[in-house]
Parts: sequence; C-alpha cells; structure tokens
Amino acid sequence: MIKMIGSLLCPDCIECKQILEERNLEYEFIDINASMKNLKLFLHYRDTSPVFDKVKERGNVGIPLLIIGEELIVNFRKYFGLPKEKSSCGIHGC
Repeated sequence: MIKMIGSLLCPDCIECKQILEERNLEYEFIDINASMKNLKLFLHYRDTSPVFDKVKERGNVGIPLLIIGEELIVNFRKYFGLPKEKSSCGIHGC
C-alpha cells in the first residue's frame, strides 16, 4: 500500500490525492497537521533521507511524500509521468 504524507493545506498534496484516487490506487493519507506524531514522522524522513537534499536546497517543504515499500518519492509528478510544474509550496509560501 502507498503511504502519502502531506497536508490538506498544500495544493500539491491535494492534487496528488486526486491522482491516487483517479487511478484507484489504495493509499493511506498521513496528515502532518493532524498530530505531532504525524509531523515528527515526516520530519524524521526529511531530516535523515538524502532524497530531500535538493528539496531543502530549493527551500521547499517536501510534501507530498509518497512511500512505496522502502522507496521515498518527493516528486509525484515525475513518478506518475505528469508534466513538470513549478512547486507551489516553498519557503515563500504556497
């Protein structure tokens, strides 16, 4: 099963959820705004995985994060073969 860590306040996360649902993919949504436990889970991945290095360099948050097996995916558009768009959530806001 796919795990998606994100926030319903994030336009990219909303879009990613829609794609998962349109493709009938089973997933668990973990909302970082719902509890401190969920936020800490996300921060653990963000602070320890090199997959976030470029994300952090650009000042982006790194959500949505898809976890498929052991793989961490921070670029859902690339993963699903969608056109590249400007990330909407960065240090300067969403």
